[in-house]
Amino acid sequence: MAESTTPHNQDAPLRECTVCLENHPASRYPGRRLTEKCAHHPQSACVDCVSASIRVEVHSATPCDTTCPDCKAPLDYEVVEAHADAETFERYRQASLTKTITEAGNFSWCPLGCGSGQFHDDDNDNGSLSIVLCLGCKKQYCRRHQVAWHDEHTCAEYDAFLADPEGFLLLRAGDPRRRQQRDLDLASQQVRDAEHQFDLLLAGVRRDREEAGRRAELERLERQAALERARREAEARRKAEEEEAERQRQARLLQARKRAEEDATQAAFANRSFSYPVKPCPGCKAMIEKRGGWLDFLLLLCIFRFLCCPLMFPVGYMVGEIDLLTTSAVCVVTTCIVSH
Repeated sequence: MAESTTPHNQDAPLRECTVCLENHPASRYPGRRLTEKCAHHPQSACVDCVSASIRVEVHSATPCDTTCPDCKAPLDYEVVEAHADAETFERYRQASLTKTITEAGNFSWCPLGCGSGQFHDDDNDNGSLSIVLCLGCKKQYCRRHQVAWHDEHTCAEYDAFLADPEGFLLLRAGDPRRRQQRDLDLASQQVRDAEHQFDLLLAGVRRDREEAGRRAELERLERQAALERARREAEARRKAEEEEAERQRQARLLQARKRAEEDATQAAFANRSFSYPVKPCPGCKAMIEKRGGWLDFLLLLCIFRFLCCPLMFPVGYMVGEIDLLTTSAVCVVTTCIVSH
């Protein structure tokens, strides 16, 4: 906050008010902080601005909520009394008193408009202490309902009247025909309500049945689809098994045909006379006739290579296999019965 001096009195420093922004001497500021919660300089707002702020707040809708004009901390009763004018403080005092006694549990204002209020004993269970004699206007009023005292009714009866005015008045009138008509009207209303509830229940049952039917149809379709999938899978397995069986049958036929051909060949060899010795191949048992040449044989029928001993033909025994890469002289046999 800026400080300055005037030309007339160089020894009196001035301070700028944070509210009106005017420069004032220290005497125009509060001598201490307005509240203990104020953290600012005690001479931040001048006394004129403090008084004006209190006056505006007291004449507002919440006259008891007075605050510091600088930091808005709540002001105590003594601070308001020290800085407010007489009319403002009297209004503030009345508002504070009204707030205090209103917050008390055993105090009530007269609802008949006289502006008076008073303390009284607590109410009891049957409401006999709800009747209050106002000390201001000398009239009786009901503290519980805040109306003029209902001398013809108890508080419980008045509650019944507030809950159902027509029914209460009919019962009090004692007219049996009107009571009967009212009872009939109530019964008719109850029947209509029951019919409405029944319609709602019936509609709910109908919805439940429709939903159950939809669920059953969906389950039926799902079962049908599952059966169709199972049928297709079984058909595919059956076809695969038939194809595998046919493949095995063809393989067996081919093997039987080969055995028959071999048997026929062996029979042909057995029935044929050879001028040279004939021996079976050690690999595929095909008959080989050696008429001379190399001792190294490669039979292309089974790609089996062997070396025969000079005594094999006509004596007939093998001496073992040899490596094709290390043998320069090779006799290749291309048929079941070939001459070397």
